[in-house]
Amino acid sequence: MKRLILWLVTFAVTATVAFSSKEAQGQQPRYVVPPEPKTLPTHLPIGSPEKVLEGIVTNPLMAINAIRVALWFTNRYGTFDSSHERLIWNAQPESYAAYRSLVTSNALSVYDEVSTNQDYDGKPVYFYASIVYTVVHPVFLAFMINTNVGPLSGITSNTFATVLPKLETIDVYVPTGLQQLRIQVEPNIYTYYWSNGVVTTYPSPSPYMAEIPSSTVAEFNPWYCNGTNKVTIMIMSAIETNFYNQFGNLVQPSTLRMLDPDRVQVSMTAGSETVTESSLDLKAWTPIATNGWKLNVSSQIITNRDSGGSRFYRARYQ
Repeated sequence: MKRLILWLVTFAVTATVAFSSKEAQGQQPRYVVPPEPKTLPTHLPIGSPEKVLEGIVTNPLMAINAIRVALWFTNRYGTFDSSHERLIWNAQPESYAAYRSLVTSNALSVYDEVSTNQDYDGKPVYFYASIVYTVVHPVFLAFMINTNVGPLSGITSNTFATVLPKLETIDVYVPTGLQQLRIQVEPNIYTYYWSNGVVTTYPSPSPYMAEIPSSTVAEFNPWYCNGTNKVTIMIMSAIETNFYNQFGNLVQPSTLRMLDPDRVQVSMTAGSETVTESSLDLKAWTPIATNGWKLNVSSQIITNRDSGGSRFYRARYQ
């Protein structure tokens, strides 16, 4: 009779095993998860430009005090004027689209206010918008719009709606103290390692804008947070270490479960490339399936094609 034996290889130890005298006599062991305060987020709001922008304005862990909208320009008298702005207090838009609508309508209101100060010399108008926020939890994001939208006389109702914000940085607040930050962008594109203020990069010197973490803030650059590269981010605080992938998912141990004598289900962190291997003797292992990181799926069912005997399985990230 065909037998299917599952061998579980976990990514990281998440529990300890304690045996009592009764358990030593054959009863099941108790799995004890050590109590530990968690200060790092279970998910990073990265993975695509849309996901990042949506996370900025909808993240319940961030309290927005106000949204500032302003037009800066040179008026008809040749004087630079930066006094026209709107502050929308206690704004918490339900979506990025709602945020864009709010910013656009207020920018048009400012334009109506200053449109009589025509820019006869054709000097540029700068459209500025930013979020004023209060950090209430480990995750917060910041971005701003500060761009030239042409002469004042050329502004239309579509001008502000088509301007996209520039994402400056993605920051994670680490209240217990950041000890290490490692960012690995594959395939061998970029490595950044920060350890208590000492920085190592590959290539060196780095051709990219420098991350500037601190003792309480881990910082990432937007170019590798849009889901187009395989990325591993490691954040180590004083009490815990978390690994995240390019979609912002917290990397958890992979598990295997027998569905029936012919099929095994592999569960893994979505976006983490997973290789499932089989063996007849626990010595020689053969890859039988790969769940690529681009698939961004968290489960895979594999058919056991062994004609007889015992077969072992394991799943590992790579």
